[in-house]
Order: sequence, then C-alpha cells, then structure tokens
Amino acid sequence: MDNPWLTLVEILIAAAIFGYLFFRRRPGPVEGPHSVQRIEIKLSGAALTPAEVRVPLNRPAQLVIHRLDSDPEEELFEVDELQVYALLPALHTTIIPFNPQQRGSFPIVLGGEKEAGKLIVE
Repeated sequence: MDNPWLTLVEILIAAAIFGYLFFRRRPGPVEGPHSVQRIEIKLSGAALTPAEVRVPLNRPAQLVIHRLDSDPEEELFEVDELQVYALLPALHTTIIPFNPQQRGSFPIVLGGEKEAGKLIVE
C-alpha cells in the first residue's frame, strides 16, 4: 500500500505547478515614450464621448472610433490643423493613427462643418 503522506505531497506539488502555470501574473504592456497611446471614442449622432481627448506631444497615438449610428453611411472626421482625416463608415470601428507634432487645442470636426469636440496636445 502507498504511503498516504507521499501521495499528499505529490498532490500538493502538482497543485503548486498547476497554480503557477495558470494563475501567475503576466507582465502588462510596456509603457514608454515610443509606445502607441490608444484612445477609445464613441460617436453617436454628432456627439463624441469623451468630447475632449488629450494626447502627449510627439508620441504616436491611435484614435479608435466606434461609430454607433447608421445615418449617414459615411461621416467625415477631421482635425484639420494636425492633418488628421478619415471617413467613418456607419456601425463600424475605425482606427486613425497619427503623431501630434504641435501643442495646442484643436477642434474635432464632423461632416466638414460640425465641431464635435477637442483634441488637446500637451
């Protein structure tokens, strides 16, 4: 017959290995001066949420815009002073990469006419 203490030790070792492999902390994403900053924005009608977006100067960024409405089929998104332009298809998510090169507060314009928010480069 097997020794019950030996069986218990084997079970504990197996549980420790299982716990280490499946429940250990994994390193998060590396944040640094050259990492890309992702900003999630929702667009419903003519309203952006959040209406004010802040990004650091000279750090690559991505605006991830979730368009929640279906009319019109495409919406023009622009930050003219930073030369950021994109067509946002209805009911889609669009990723707009850019690298802000000048400080300031810049209007976010939809459809070529409606100011919907601000992009602030710090």
